[in-house]
Parts: sequence; C-alpha cells; structure tokens
Amino acid sequence: MAALLTASTPLGARAEPVGTSTGVSTATAAPDVGTRLLNTGARMASAALGGDVQEVLDVLPAPSPALAATMAAMALTRWGRRSGVNAGGFNLVADLVFWAGAVALPVLYVMPLFGDEVSQPLELRRTIELDSRIYLLTYDKSSPLTGAFQREPSGLGLGYEAGVHAPGLKAPVQDLMYGLHNHLVAHGKAVDALRSVGGGVFNIGYVPTAQSFIPVNDSPEEVEAAKNAFFSYKPRHGHMWSMAMYTDPVFFGTYPEDFISQMGSHLPPNWEKDLPGIGGKTDFCGINLYSGFRVKKTETGIEPVPVPSGREQTAIKWYVEPETLRWAPRFLSERYGKPVIITENGLSLSDWVHVDGKVHDPARIDFTTRYLRELEKAIGDGANIAGYFHWSLMDNFEWAEGYRERFGLIHVDLQTQKRTIKDSGYWYKSVIESNGKILHD
Repeated sequence: MAALLTASTPLGARAEPVGTSTGVSTATAAPDVGTRLLNTGARMASAALGGDVQEVLDVLPAPSPALAATMAAMALTRWGRRSGVNAGGFNLVADLVFWAGAVALPVLYVMPLFGDEVSQPLELRRTIELDSRIYLLTYDKSSPLTGAFQREPSGLGLGYEAGVHAPGLKAPVQDLMYGLHNHLVAHGKAVDALRSVGGGVFNIGYVPTAQSFIPVNDSPEEVEAAKNAFFSYKPRHGHMWSMAMYTDPVFFGTYPEDFISQMGSHLPPNWEKDLPGIGGKTDFCGINLYSGFRVKKTETGIEPVPVPSGREQTAIKWYVEPETLRWAPRFLSERYGKPVIITENGLSLSDWVHVDGKVHDPARIDFTTRYLRELEKAIGDGANIAGYFHWSLMDNFEWAEGYRERFGLIHVDLQTQKRTIKDSGYWYKSVIESNGKILHD
C-alpha cells in the first residue's frame, strides 16, 4: 500500500512565526510568540463574544500551543455574525501552524464571509481578497509544503443551510449559491497567493466532504450508474450536498450543466467571468469520507437500496459502509485525473479507560481494517490514491457535537487532560510500520 498511510508529527517543535505580508519568512523569531498568539486569540474571542480583552486575558492560564488552538477555535467556530473576526482567526491559525511546527497536512478553511448580517446583499460581501491573504504563510523554500483548502459542502450545507454548525444560519437559496461561488473564488485566489510566493513548492489540494455512492454490485452497468449519480446534481438533503458543483469548477473550471440548469439563476451576476480564476490550478483532490449508501440502477436513473434493520452504526449513528473508501476515491480519480488523498476517515465510539489502565477499542481496529482493505481495492482498480489520514489523532471538540463524540486514536480525559493511547493507536502504528501488511494477518 505504497503512499497510502501518512502519519502526522506530534505537537511540540517550535517554529518561526508568520512573516511579512509578502509571505517571506522573517529572519528571527518573536521573543514571546506565545503571548502574541494568546493576545490575538483573546481579542478575537472578546470581539466575537462582546466582552473586554483584558477580562478575557485575566482568566487565562499561561500561554501554550493547546491554549492558542483553543482561542483560534473560539474565533473560528463562533456563533456570532460580526464581520472581520474570521479573517483574524485565519491569521491566528496560520501563526499556530508554524509555532507548533507540527502539521503534516495543513488544512485551511475557506468560508464564505457573508458580512455582519445575513440580510445584507451578498454582492456587497465579496471580501475574498482579505481571506486569501492568510494563505501567504511562512515556509522553508527548500521543503515542499502540502496543504489543502476545505471544506464544502459541510460548511455551507450544515452551517448556512441546516443551521446545525456555526454560524447557525438557515439562509435562502440565493444566499447559499452566492456563498458557494464566493467560496470557489476564494479558493482560486488563495491558490494564486501561494503560487505568487512559492511557485511549485506548494502541493495544493481541495477537500470537499461527501457520502459515497456504492453500487449494488460490481457490474459495469451498476458501477457507471453509481458514478454518474455521485456527480449529478440531485442533492439528497437541501441544495448543497452534491459533489460536482464544488469539484468541477476547481478542476475543470466549469459548473456542471445539470447544476446550472437548476441553480444558475441564483448565482451572482457575471459569475462566468470568475471561472478562469477558479479552475485548473489545484494539484490534488482530498476527500473527507465516513460513510455511504448503496444504490441500484433503474430505467430512469438510480434509487437507494433500503438499509437493512440492525445495520452496524458508529456512536454518532453513521452507518458502517467500508466500500465507501473504494468507490468515491475511485470515481474522483477517474473523473479528474488527479491524485486523491483521504483527508478524513474514522469513527466515533464510546471509549473509556478500563480497570487495567488501557483503552480497548476493538471496533475501531475492525472498522479501519475493513475501510483500508476497500481503499486497497480502489488502488487495485487503478485509482491514484496518494495518502490516507485517520480522523483523529486525539479525542477532540467535534463542531456542534462538542466533546460528546470520541474519534481519537488517543483518549483524552477531559477533566485532567491525561492522554492514553488506545489499542487502536498502537495498532495503527503497526499498520504504518508494515505499510499495511498487517491488514491481512
């Protein structure tokens, strides 16, 4: 399984701070970068929550990478609508990446900044140039940097349509389509910003989130039907959960015809003029994949196969469908001809420390074994799979779910902050060391 498994470096190594506005590294590190990050995060959190900066600082412990990350998360996942906070949040995350010196695959969020109130005309909210500046990151020109911009459709679909993720809005369809287009313009400008200072040193990707369409069997007819459905504009939920409306502009520089026929009237005026700045300059396609659903061919297209009673589910109630990692990556590789990286895959379980002091999570080992075996099949089918990242290293704050869900390979005691490597963490180390051979033991 060459180039299949990628291990992230643990936090801890200190690195240079973000440099000048041109993105060129400064020669010396700031004497107190931790305090600088802490102050920046406190100001953003204070602005988002309407409090006083000093009041926030007075209750905070000493600076640390974890605290800086928490402050960044507070600013980025706030539920308020004040304009200007997101841009600062991005800058803080950029600082944090290079302060911690630990991110193997930086993933930066390009969110459609709508402004301070959703009722304002969206054509006045095209603050894309501001967002793009944060991608002029400090980097060592002798070492290529692989990074990705994400993540739609979950950002728009869950945050601006369903309202279950920050900022918790339920916007009308035209606002959603403006947000989609602004998001894609932001991606194109961010790529341009990186290319302007780094040229080919950056390996840049785009990362949507999706459910896989799984053919009911391996016959060519069923596979083709599932593939066509995966890229067609027939969202199962709302307006934003469809793949090609995001990825076709990024890789082809065009919106799909079926999307335009249904939604083109809701896009901003002169949207066509933006397409050359969006498409054809992204190096790889990332994908966040957890589950999928089976479909079968019919005379008029496809239809979902009913889920059997008692189907296996994770703690967050997502169905366990290992073939998710065979079909969606293969379909993306075939359509766009780009390397595909699985940027998220994993599961939530109800993990706890057992009486022997260890965390036994055999279901996570079984789940990951099954999914990675299917990813091997995608490689055998000819898909260009460049990497896989397990979500997540540690139990973490999961968007609207907060701390209820445990996705980590490392258990975190939320009261003491003690870390305990789960059985799956030791197992995953062995998977990497064996280059996947133990998946078949």
